[in-house]
Parts: sequence; structure tokens; C-alpha cells
Amino acid sequence: MIKGGSKTRIFIIFIFSGIILSTICQYSYAQPNPAFYGDAGSEVSGTYTITIKKIEISQDGSTFITVGEGDLTFNIAGGSAGATIGNYVTNSSIPPGTYTTIRITLSRTITIKGRSGNQGGNYYYTTTSAGQVSGFYKAGSVAVGSWPPGDYAAVSFQVPSDAEGEAGETLEIIGDDMRTTKDFVNPIVVKAGETQTISISFNTQRMIGFEAAGPNYIFYPMPPEESAE
Repeated sequence: MIKGGSKTRIFIIFIFSGIILSTICQYSYAQPNPAFYGDAGSEVSGTYTITIKKIEISQDGSTFITVGEGDLTFNIAGGSAGATIGNYVTNSSIPPGTYTTIRITLSRTITIKGRSGNQGGNYYYTTTSAGQVSGFYKAGSVAVGSWPPGDYAAVSFQVPSDAEGEAGETLEIIGDDMRTTKDFVNPIVVKAGETQTISISFNTQRMIGFEAAGPNYIFYPMPPEESAE
């Protein structure tokens, strides 16, 4: 425990899990209508890479204190992601009080690699070699017994400028960045001389949407489900 006079140190620990119960950060691609979903976790040699720019917390939802700042690109699906991002915000000193809100600034660029489950004997997967339709890349398709294909690859997307946050969340598009504001599931009470922990979890399942486009399927990143406590 690290003690301080009128301030205390708050340690933010990021915990990455396969399944979480509450969705914090949600932003949608226009009107997404996936026919089925894909995973981006290590079990499919996948990736879901985002860049965090800034993390802030607030007692009243209007005045924010920065607890981490600077570009940090990391793979949510990576096994070392927790240790990497844990260093991003370690040892931030903040005044005592009850903190109710978190605000995270991220790059609008998301890079994904993943595939669907068994869909009628085939896997659908991320690739650039199948071409595009309506501005989206078409998914590759391969028989389950022939996995993995040679053109299975990571693909980058940019969250559109007209994206909207879900209920209870504020989403702002700021140039090449986006900023999401959401209340904590449980308020964080910070007392002078005490150490607090905020746990933030990301889910890498159902992170890719595959949507029918004529005889093909297109794909795009689904919102990175994130839970803060």
C-alpha cells in the first residue's frame, strides 16, 4: 500500500477475459446486421488491435482527472496484454473522492484477424484477397477440414464518423480518434493513503460480424466489449 497526504495512488489493472457480463464501450457501424459472428482470440490465431490514447476518471461526469496518457497499441487477444497495459496507468496520483465515470480516448483504427465458427461445413475468415463490395472486404471461405487458408490475414478498419454510442454511453468522434464516456458499474471510492484498483475486461469473442452481401459475406469489427469496475 502506498500512502499519500491529500492524494492517493490508484492502480488500474486491465484483466482480459473470454466472456464478460456487462458491455461498457459500444459503437456501431451504421446499421450492422451480422448473419453470424467470428472470434479474434488466440484459439484461431486471431488479433483485435486497438490504440488507447488517454484514460480519465471523474467524480461528477464533467471534471476529469487523467490516469494514463500517450499512445499504446496492444492486442486485446494477446496473452501479455494485461501486463503491457497495466504499466500504462500505474502509479497515478488522484485526489480522494468517489469516482463514478470513466472516459477513454482511442484511435478510430481497429485491426482484426479472426474467423467464424462452422457455418455449413465452412469457416469464414478475414482477408483482403477476396476483394471488396460496398466498401467492405469480402470474407474468405474454406472447408473446415482445410483450415487454415494461405490468405488468412489481419485487416484494418476505421470506425466511421457517424458512429453512435449505445444506451448509457457517450461516443465522440474527434478527428482520427474517438472518445467514449461511461459510468462505472460500481463507483470507485478513493481514500487518502489507500490503494485502489480498477479492473477493465475485454471480450474477444463475437468480435467480428459477418454480414450477407448478395452471394458473399462482408466482415467488420464488432464493438470491443469492455467492462469497468
